[in-house]
Order: sequence, then C-alpha cells, then structure tokens
Amino acid sequence: MKTFSIRCSLSAALAAVFCTALCGEVERLAFDFSKPPPFGYFERVWRHSGTGGVESVEFSVRRPYRRPLAIRITDSSGQTFQSAVPQGSGTWYRHRFRVSASWELHFGGANDGVVHQPVRDFRLLVLGGLEYANPGEVFVKDVAFLEKEPDAQCGAGEIDDVRWREPIPAWSGASPEDDVPWGTGIYLQRQGASEKSFEHMERLVALAADAGIGWLREQIVWRQVERNGTLDFSRYDRILSIVEKHGLKMCMLFGALDRAVKNTDPDFPERYCAALRQAVRRYRGRVAAWEICNEPNLPWPMDPRWVANYRRLLPKATRTIHEEDPAARSVGCSASGLGKSFIRGLSGETFDDVSFHPYRRFVDDREFTEDLAEVFMAGRERPMWITEIGWDALAPGYRGAKSTSQRPVSASEQAPLMARAYMVAAAAKGVKAVFGYDFVDDGMVAAGYEYHMGVVNADLSPKPAYRALATVCRHFRKGQPSIETRNDGVRVFRMGGRCAVWTAGSEGRAVAVEPVGLRAIGLMGGELKPKIVEGRDVFRTDDAHPIFFYGEISSVVSVESDGAET
Repeated sequence: MKTFSIRCSLSAALAAVFCTALCGEVERLAFDFSKPPPFGYFERVWRHSGTGGVESVEFSVRRPYRRPLAIRITDSSGQTFQSAVPQGSGTWYRHRFRVSASWELHFGGANDGVVHQPVRDFRLLVLGGLEYANPGEVFVKDVAFLEKEPDAQCGAGEIDDVRWREPIPAWSGASPEDDVPWGTGIYLQRQGASEKSFEHMERLVALAADAGIGWLREQIVWRQVERNGTLDFSRYDRILSIVEKHGLKMCMLFGALDRAVKNTDPDFPERYCAALRQAVRRYRGRVAAWEICNEPNLPWPMDPRWVANYRRLLPKATRTIHEEDPAARSVGCSASGLGKSFIRGLSGETFDDVSFHPYRRFVDDREFTEDLAEVFMAGRERPMWITEIGWDALAPGYRGAKSTSQRPVSASEQAPLMARAYMVAAAAKGVKAVFGYDFVDDGMVAAGYEYHMGVVNADLSPKPAYRALATVCRHFRKGQPSIETRNDGVRVFRMGGRCAVWTAGSEGRAVAVEPVGLRAIGLMGGELKPKIVEGRDVFRTDDAHPIFFYGEISSVVSVESDGAET
C-alpha cells in the first residue's frame, strides 16, 4: 500500500493513523460512449478494507472538456449514495466529500438515506450518452478514505484570511461616470412594511452600494399592490426612494399574480398589462428595465395554456412599457436555467432583451462562456440580463437549522464561485448585467434551499462572498469587460485598464506577471507581495484565489515555483 501526506496541517503520522490511501500514482479511467456500456456509464472502483467508520473520501481528478462526472459510495448494507462532481475541465481538482453530507440520490440496501458504516467502496463514474460519443480518459490520483477529518480546513477553496469578518475599507463610492454590470437582488418587499422594516431596507441597500453594486433587481408583487381592483404602490414608492438615495439603477420584475388571477386564464395577458401600465407610468424614468414574469418555463412540463398566454403577453407587455416609458427596456423570458429551447421558441416575438438564470454546481470558465454564447444566439443576439445566479451556503460557525439543499457549498467556496461567475458572465458577448441571488439570507424557512443563498447573513453580518463581491465590484468600475481563457489554464479578466488573473484548477500554480511593481490584492482585499524571480513578479494562484491588479498587464505566463516557464 502506498503512503502519502495529507494536505495542510495534518501530519504524516496522523495520516497513517486516520487515512487509508489507495492510489498514489495517476490512474486512468477510459471511456467510449460510441459503444454504450450496459448501465450507461463507465466507472472505476476503490475498495475500503478498513473496519472503522469513514468520515470523508478525498481524491484528485482531471476530466476532459464537458464530461460530466459523479461519485458513489456503498455502505455496509449495500446502499449506494451518489452525487455529481462539481469542477472545471482540463486540469487537476482536489475534492473531499463528507460521508454525512447530503447526497443527491440513494438506492439499494437499507435505502433509508443513512450511511451505515463501514463504507465498502468509492466509485468514480463517467456519465454520458450519444452526445458525448468521443472516447477519452479521466485521470485520478491520491484516493483516500479519511477515518477522521483533519483539524485544518483544506483545499484551495477555503478562505483562511479572517479579513472578510472585518468591515470593508472606506472608499469614495460610485462615480457618475461609472458604468458597471454588477447587480444583486435584495427583494426589499420581503422585509415587511413597518417603519422598522424600512430602516432595515436602508441598511441593506447601503451595504450593497458600499460593495460597489450598481444595479438592483427588485420585484413588484402584484398581489401586494392590488386590492379589489385598486392598486396601492405606497410601499414601493418608499423602496424606490431608498434605492435612488444610494444611486443604484433598477431592473424591476413585475410578477407574482393576484390570487384571483391564474396565468392560464384567457384574459391573463390583458389583466397583467393593465396593472403593469400603472406601475410603469408611476415610475417613468426611474426604472431602467422591466422584467416580464419570473421563470415562466416552470413548472415543467409547462401547461400549454400558459405557453400560449406568455407568447401573447411578451409583445403586449413590451408595447405597454414603451408607451408609458420609451426609454425603459422590456426584458423577456426570465428563464430558469439556461432555457435555450424556451428562449429560442420565443425569439420571434417582440421584446427588447433576454433574461435567464444559469445556476450551476461549479464555474468552468470556458464552459460557462460557451453556454452564454449559445443563449445569445438562441435569443437572436438580444442583450442579455443574468437576473439570478448564486449558491446555497451556510455561514462559518452557523448553528441554526441545516440547509435542505442537496447541493450546498461552504461559505468559503461560495466566495470565489460568485466572484468568478460575475467576471466570466460580464465578459460574455451581449451581457448587460449580472445579478447574484440572493443578497441576504431571507428565505421563508431557515432550513430551506433559498434561505442561505445570501452574501450576508440574516443579521447583516458578512459572509466571505460579500467581501469577494466588494473586491470585484469596487475594482472594476468602467470599460468593456473581456476575458482570456488560455489553453495553459491561465485566465485574465480585463476591464477599464485593470486586470484579474487566476489559473484553472484547485492545485495552485505560479504565474509571472509583467510589468513589475503593479499593486495587487487578493479576493478578500488584502495586499499581495510577489516573489521576485529573474526580474519578474511571481504570484501563486488558482481558481479560488484570483489576483486583482491595479493596472494593465502586458504579459502573464505560467511558471514553475522557481520562475521557470512551463
């Protein structure tokens, strides 16, 4: 049996006691879906020979482009648990899956959703079908069953800088010349209508503005404003005033039907547009864009009556918006997911811009960029608004109810995911603005999936993601965003004469940057000092630790730690 050392602070001696290492060398899992396997996937199995309980499984993997992976464990009862492997392609990623975590599915054996120790085996699956017919290989190394968790948090995704707990530094604030794509959804109407509620809204908007956010996505809830045929916008008058006080632009979602109106009713488009007209007229010149309903492609399969109504609604709502406020944009589709087929099916209708919600487990820079390009084409090259994207994340030290999400991330993982999602999305052709969902933990149920998607906690204390967004949104204030996703794994985001650099993968790499002497900060805003090698500034980075430079970079190359180019 091969031996290895655990990453971070766990000593080699402890590793020998608490780990069973099964693979120290690189192993290959070959696949060829042109000859479909019996169960629709290819797999590699590692047996656990120990008798003690397993707390987690660790492994490193490198997958081909757009090749979905999953892992399985089998417990002592024969019950199998499965989850997707969230990672990018083309480079190495280190993973640790806790056995006690929420799995996406389970079957066989006791089939009770409880892992019965000891764990028998770990399996890596290559998923696919005819659309993935090209043969290839997945590379795996350093597979280990951990019978006790290391004391230190491991992995490049962990935010070990306590700076995120501190208030972000004062800054001069947004400038009238700023033109930023950075947005968020606070959904202030959820906070209530009391004087105390409006004071809370004021603090929320101030936090968003202080982070450099330039756009808010808010929502007018139809059933909150209409009573017996009369519309009362007084709550929203105050909300708009708070937003304007802090200089933020507004994308307003008009949706959530009156209880007496169903979206399948024949007169739904007319009734919706009658209420929409009064809202647009009231806020003429104060709302830049109006989004027409939320995720109308859900539930699936869609009711044909709703499909027909939404198709009629789009041009009617667009005409209503333009008649009342010619400068405002009508934003249609608001699709759950990428929604390419849904958007393509509506692209012949009359509306200005497309919105959608490209939620995902992991941000693969190239795949995300290509996904956005495909949506751009599906919408006939209309401007695009990403009005929701985010991750369910518990705060460090959280002691309340656990999330019911099957795909939660840690707060440390949420931060770089949000930061890179914002930058990659903003650089995509056609994207007008990117809105994180959600700004604050404010779901209806504390254990619910959406409750923990905020970048600040319910008590307004920050998560690491708040600090990460402040770094991105304050750093890049004007100019056309662009991104390089190079074959050597180096990523360079540019906007307004400033840059951010990171490398794909969780196994950190060194990059040499020119010119020398540029000021650099990390994701949490701390100053970074380079290692000087042969007259070049050398930094270490990965996809969880982008480096932000105050100036334009003329050259960045991947190097060995001693400065030699790779």
